[in-house]
Amino acid sequence: MNSVPKRILLLEDEELIAQATRKMLERHGYSVTCVLDGKEGLEVASTGHHDLCLLNVLLPGMGGYSIAEKLQADGVALPLIFYTGKPEREVKAIVLTLGIKAAHIQKPPSIRGMVEKIEEVLDGRGWL
Repeated sequence: MNSVPKRILLLEDEELIAQATRKMLERHGYSVTCVLDGKEGLEVASTGHHDLCLLNVLLPGMGGYSIAEKLQADGVALPLIFYTGKPEREVKAIVLTLGIKAAHIQKPPSIRGMVEKIEEVLDGRGWL
C-alpha cells in the first residue's frame, strides 16, 4: 500500500470552513494546501503539485468555474471537485455547458460522503 498521502488543494474563501475542512481531511490521511483567493489558487493549481482540487464556485479574484476553464485550456490534468453550497443540478448544468470534467460536493458535507467522493474522483470515477 502506498503510504504517501494524496495532496489536495482546497480553494475556499471562508477561512473557518477552509481550516475545518483541512483538519478533517488531514485526519483522513490527506495532505492539504488551503488557498483563500481564486487568482492565487489558479497559480498553485497550475504547478502540478496536487492530486486533486476542491474548489468553491465563489472566490475573490477569480471564480471556481473560471479557474476550471483556465486549467483545462492550459492542459492541466488536475481532478476537480466543486465544493459549494450550490445544488448539484446547477453545478452540473454549468460544468456540461463549459465542457469541464468535474465532480460536486454539497456544503455542508458529511465527512464520510466527502472522503468517499474524493476517493471516487482519485480513482477516476464520480464525475458529473
